[in-house]
Amino acid sequence: MPDSYDPHALLGVGLGASKDEIEKAWLRKAKHVHPDVSSAPDATEQFMRLTEARDLLIRRLEQVLPTPPSAADRYTPSQPVDEDEQERIIQHTRRMRRAEQRHGNRQQATVSRRARRAKRAGEQARRERERRAEREAQEYREAARRNRERLERERQERQAQQEEREREQEAQAREELERRRRLERQRAELRRQERERAKQAEQARAAEAERREAEAQQRERERLERLRAEEAAEKAAEAKRREQSRPRWAQRTEPPKPEPRRRTPAPAVRHDTASARSTREAGRCAWKGCDVSQELSEPVQTVLGLRRFCADHRQAYLQRNADRASRRASASRSRR
Repeated sequence: MPDSYDPHALLGVGLGASKDEIEKAWLRKAKHVHPDVSSAPDATEQFMRLTEARDLLIRRLEQVLPTPPSAADRYTPSQPVDEDEQERIIQHTRRMRRAEQRHGNRQQATVSRRARRAKRAGEQARRERERRAEREAQEYREAARRNRERLERERQERQAQQEEREREQEAQAREELERRRRLERQRAELRRQERERAKQAEQARAAEAERREAEAQQRERERLERLRAEEAAEKAAEAKRREQSRPRWAQRTEPPKPEPRRRTPAPAVRHDTASARSTREAGRCAWKGCDVSQELSEPVQTVLGLRRFCADHRQAYLQRNADRASRRASASRSRR
C-alpha cells in the first residue's frame, strides 16, 4: 500500500462532492473490489483503502475541515491586511495542513496495520486449510485403499458364485432345450392334424356353399318361371274376359284391341324411402332413371319392398342380384 493517496481521485469524485455522491461513488467502486466478489490478491487492501477514503471525506464534510490547497494556490485576502496578519494567517494555514497531513498519515498507518493483520490472518487460514485438506486427502486415500481391498474380496466371491450359477444354468438349459424340442415335435404334429381337419372342413363348407348357391339359383329360376307363367295366364284370362264382354257384332267385325294393363299399387313397405314411394305411387318403373309407365311386370321383392319394373329392367335387376350373391359366396369362401 502506498504511504499517501488522494481520496478524491481514489473514489472518483470532485472536491465539492456531497455526502450522497461520496456514498454512491464508494458503493460503485466497492462492488468490484470487495473480497467476496474480486479474486485479486490485494482485494482486501483495496476495499479497506476505499472505506478509509470514504470515511475521511465524510468527516471533512461533517467537521467543515478546509480542503488542503494545491501547491499552485496562493493566499489572496479579500481586503488589505498588514504583513503581521498575513504572516499569522499563512502560519495558521500551514499548521492546518500539517495537522491534516498527520491525520492522513495516521489513517494510512491504521489502514496498513489492518491490511497486514488481514493478510496474516488470511495466510494462517490458508495454511490451516492446506493442513486440513492434506489430512482429509490422507484419510481419503486410506479409506480408498480399504475400500479397494473389500471390493476385490467381494468380486472374487461373486465370481465364484457366478461360475457355480453358470454351471447350474447350463444343466437347466440343456434340460429345457430337450423339453422344448419334444414340445415342438408335439405341436408340429398337432398343427398338421389341425390343418388336415381345417382343409376337410373348408372343402365341406365349399361344397355346402356350392350346393346352397345351386339350390338358390334353381329356386330363383323356378320362381321366375312361375311368375312368367302366371303373367301369361293373367294376360290370356284378361284378353278372354275382354273378348267375352264385347258385343257379338263387334266380335265378328273387329279384331280384339289390346287394352293397357291395369296398374295395381304395390303394398306399403316399412322401410320405404321418399324417392321409392314417389316412384311407386306414380306407377313408373322402379329402375333409376327409367320413365316407362306402361306394360310393367309383376312386383319383385327388393330391399325396399315390392317394386315393379319394365320388361328390360326387370331381367337386369334379377341378373344383378344373382351376380352379387355369387360374389359374396366367393368372398366368404376366400376368407375361410
